[in-house]
Amino acid sequence: MQYNTKKLFLILQTAALLAGNYVGWVTIIKETNVYCGQHGGNLWSLTNFSGDITGNPLISPCFWGSVVFLIALVWTLYILTEKNKKRAISQLRNIWWLLLGGTIFALVNNIPIIYKFYNQPIGSVASCSAGIVTNPYLTSCFLGFSAFLLAFVFATLAKKFRVS
Repeated sequence: MQYNTKKLFLILQTAALLAGNYVGWVTIIKETNVYCGQHGGNLWSLTNFSGDITGNPLISPCFWGSVVFLIALVWTLYILTEKNKKRAISQLRNIWWLLLGGTIFALVNNIPIIYKFYNQPIGSVASCSAGIVTNPYLTSCFLGFSAFLLAFVFATLAKKFRVS
């Protein structure tokens, strides 16, 4: 019974990571299209790191968060398919740290957006990917944080249920 509960939490963790991957990579694709359009129109524009008009999406927090989402998703799928229960438990303990780090990283990236939103004139706060922020809780940054937090909570719950 406990192992089935652990699998349920891992499936929920997978769903949260799928959502995070969707939000992250859709945002990166949009940022890449804008950036490449402003710097020559092709993917070779991504080799330009001058940041004169907009920042290169390959150095944005969203890109690196998306990379972590992808690693965590693949790792979670590996854990779900692992036949050796002890190895799966060991991997779950390790991925827990990655998800904790991803959650903290995403939270730290949201703090300036939320702070500026509540302390600067309306319509003057910009997010790296959302343009002008009308609601800091609907930005891709906050949605990514929410997905990381959910995945972390589900990993914590899965870790809690030990297999005897």
